[in-house]
Amino acid sequence: MTADLQTTDEPCLIAAGLSKRFGSFTAVDRLDLKVDRGQTFGFLGPNGAGKSTTIRMMLGLVSPSAGVVTLLGRDVALERTKALKRVGAMVEIPAFYSYLTGRQNVRLFARLSGGASEDDVTQALKLVGILHRADSKVRTYSHGMKQRLGIASALAPRPDLVILDEPTNGLDPEGVREVRDLIRDLGTRHGMTVFLSSHLLHEVEQVCSHVAVIANGRLMVQGAVSQLLGNHFGPVEFEVDRPEEAAALIQATMGLAPHWTDDTRVAIHMDRAQAAEANTILVGKGFKVSAIERRKQTLEDVYLQLVRDQAEVEAAELQ
Repeated sequence: MTADLQTTDEPCLIAAGLSKRFGSFTAVDRLDLKVDRGQTFGFLGPNGAGKSTTIRMMLGLVSPSAGVVTLLGRDVALERTKALKRVGAMVEIPAFYSYLTGRQNVRLFARLSGGASEDDVTQALKLVGILHRADSKVRTYSHGMKQRLGIASALAPRPDLVILDEPTNGLDPEGVREVRDLIRDLGTRHGMTVFLSSHLLHEVEQVCSHVAVIANGRLMVQGAVSQLLGNHFGPVEFEVDRPEEAAALIQATMGLAPHWTDDTRVAIHMDRAQAAEANTILVGKGFKVSAIERRKQTLEDVYLQLVRDQAEVEAAELQ
């Protein structure tokens, strides 16, 4: 199953100034996004951040209050049918005809987006791991199987762009791993561009090449995962006797507050030169420093720091 990619360098997805207001509540606020061909793009944020509303606007299911969405070079508001012709999507909890089989559902939904051959339907069911239940009624499916069926429905028409909204909801750990591997393969083996909405940062870090983080409907950061992790450094951990006293000493002498302490370690955000200075101070005061290590920064660390920074900015604006 390989997507029939169009030969163009134009981005797969562009959102410009996208906003959605429900009365006085702003769910999405002037959002700008760009997803290039071949990317596996993670769209991150906590529940209620505006992710699903954004996806619904991308697919023309909800009209934006302001802004424009372009899919594969076409304005969704002006050319929705043509814009969605090469797009596969699963939004939130997929709804199926329970009296039909899984295969019949995939076949039916594929017709709505250009159709799919019987071989493509079978291959999609195989990719998501439910081919052995393809001819069972959907009413006999577990929640996790329905999630897999939703992904299969998105993949069957061999789209250029796949949009998946929380695809691992309801899956057990083994199922989460299998879907994670599948999403990775969609780009590397099947040539699809993937837009993945999730609040599971650890999972996204393992499969996505690029990410955008939103909170309260606003874009906080967007870029390559490697660049984001490279631009943010984790705390330096000192393995030391009397860690709480060590943390108090560093804060008093260098003005650096501890990130956390436990029974054997203290973690402090600092650069390389500051770490050397802190070690000198601790040893000079009789502390026994047995290890110094910078903890690997994760996407979750970056995200939490962005959320804290945004909260501080909003608090300052209210004063």
